[in-house]
Amino acid sequence: IGALFIISTTLYQTTLPLINSISMYYTNKGINVNFGLSRSMGSVSFAITSTILGIINEKYGCSLIFLVGFSLYIIAIFVLLSMPVIKSNNDNKNSNAFENINTSSHRENISIYQFILRYKYFCVCLIGIMFIFVFHNMLNAYMIHAVRNLGGNSSHMGVAISIAAFSELPAMA
Repeated sequence: IGALFIISTTLYQTTLPLINSISMYYTNKGINVNFGLSRSMGSVSFAITSTILGIINEKYGCSLIFLVGFSLYIIAIFVLLSMPVIKSNNDNKNSNAFENINTSSHRENISIYQFILRYKYFCVCLIGIMFIFVFHNMLNAYMIHAVRNLGGNSSHMGVAISIAAFSELPAMA
């Protein structure tokens, strides 16, 4: 179970950066990607899936959740592999520009301490974001205990998570 948890957490943590990279790839190729709409549809899908998984967990136990998640990842892999690769005339020009930026001598090597001193507000912002995500992860990990204390079960937790996901929609739109 521990290995499955590590695998599923790794997949979860790497999916969003992958999707963001693909979005930037298509944007850089001149294809308009409505990120807000895409993200809001992700929230709707998450809300629906949370409700369904809450019901499945209540009726059949938590062993099916991994199988459902694994199946969804397989579907996502096939969808990602079916997405077209866009070739353009600017590929070589962009590639050369990127190489020039990386090999230019204007970069300086600074220590982490110098970085923190130079970018104080950015580092404070990063620390704040870290605390937000620590709280977010704790809330999600222990939400079932709060729901059970109020007399609920896994199905109710799925509905609670769905409500939270739907509340993101106005901001995403």
